[in-house]
Amino acid sequence: MSYVIVFLAQYLSFVILLHSGQGNQYTATQFHDKLALYEITASMSSKVNCYDNSMVKNFFSTLRTELDWNKKFDNIEQAKSSIF
Repeated sequence: MSYVIVFLAQYLSFVILLHSGQGNQYTATQFHDKLALYEITASMSSKVNCYDNSMVKNFFSTLRTELDWNKKFDNIEQAKSSIF
């Protein structure tokens, strides 16, 4: 599981919804157990609609492009202000 997801789950005070495809790695019991451990709600795309998570994909694509990956944050507020 991504360290970013675990970080968000532990330090931010809102519900985290993890939207994924229907690959076997996302439907595995171990994966869902890990989500439950960090109180993350799972959501899966439908087989018919490949556009149902396009907004989320666009957000993370922009984040990966614009965020300075070498930057180190001293606290959670710095990280949040850099992202949002």
